[in-house]
Amino acid sequence: MLLLAEELQPERISRKADARSALSSASCSDPENQKLEHNAPTFFHYGTDVESTDAVCDVLEGFSTSDELADDSRRWSPIAPNGYQDFLRPEAFKSFVVITDDDMFCSYNGDNFRDRSTVSGGQTAADLFDARLMALSPTQFGTAVERNYAWHSIVAMAENSPPEDAWPATEPINTGTCTPGSEGPGTGYQALSIKTGGLRYPTCRNSDFNVIFNAIAEEVILSSGVSCEIALPNEGDFDPDGATVQYLPAGDPPATMLNRAIDAADCGNVTGGWYYDDNSNPTELILCTTTCDLINADPAARISIDVGCLPPANSDAGGDPIQLFDPSVEREIYEGTCPEGKPPQWGFLTWESTAIGGSSIAFFGRSASSEAGLESEPWIELGTSEASPIDTQTCTYSGPSPCPIELAPQLGFP
Repeated sequence: MLLLAEELQPERISRKADARSALSSASCSDPENQKLEHNAPTFFHYGTDVESTDAVCDVLEGFSTSDELADDSRRWSPIAPNGYQDFLRPEAFKSFVVITDDDMFCSYNGDNFRDRSTVSGGQTAADLFDARLMALSPTQFGTAVERNYAWHSIVAMAENSPPEDAWPATEPINTGTCTPGSEGPGTGYQALSIKTGGLRYPTCRNSDFNVIFNAIAEEVILSSGVSCEIALPNEGDFDPDGATVQYLPAGDPPATMLNRAIDAADCGNVTGGWYYDDNSNPTELILCTTTCDLINADPAARISIDVGCLPPANSDAGGDPIQLFDPSVEREIYEGTCPEGKPPQWGFLTWESTAIGGSSIAFFGRSASSEAGLESEPWIELGTSEASPIDTQTCTYSGPSPCPIELAPQLGFP
């Protein structure tokens, strides 16, 4: 069995795993007639026969070859005519997971991948596959300097101690097997896991595969890192000079404000720096190298970015300011149903809002004994959300004073 998942590199908020399974073997009650379907955007199905020894060849072949590949007379209906490459995203880190109790032994495009259950054979086969995979698409799978994939192996190797722990990439290839019935320890797959920073786990512990899958999921998240080049949806509608960038260590406050550098060369002159790709018309916000390294060393890091609106522009030298937002009014009518002689009693008003730039949100209310009577009642100002001169954008039950706004004294008893 073979799985391929992608984890999208996080941008403004990091460490969110986005798994897309692209390549797997089909297991259906009626495989000759079972129609395979995608469950986008989470799951994309690429069907192929994955034998016990040929997973790496299926990965190479399936990248640009239409599914469904079959070695027998079954008639498949392709749902990935260009191969699984159409399901991949360059910016996402790829994680392969192979499950087999056999060795690596297959041929594709003139190359032979055979580990012979030995350490040297496994390393040779892994090196060859690694080179061929990255040659398919350096954009998708990376380079020898910076790979964009990891290989995790659930193979018939000996158990760790304690047995429920996965073998990390720092441990050498293990030629022992976990049960006398195993075909081989899969040294080629193990070598791939070591080369790419993946995990290894024995197939014999098939009653608790959830342990290794949870470990793989955690490894995918921790190894992803915060994106150091963050795309900005700049259509000329925000102020480049009004941006603030904050780093939240371990994902929790207090936040550290990151200072802006003029460009990459200026990074050494600021603490916790970032800069734009183009100061006059930025499309990317880029973290300085030292800042990026610091943040990526924090497994639970988050980056928060706020960009400010452009200030109001004048229509001409002496004209009135052009408003960025047209004034609008939103109305809600609330009706209380009470027993005879028992009027409703209003509770409290709270809000959480964002008043951008010099904008504000004003809250008004009025009450009457009937909906028709509302029209003759005057509006009563209940509160205002604004960023300055006093920040009142948040008004909750826990404050700040005078929040929450008690409505009974304002609206009375209709």
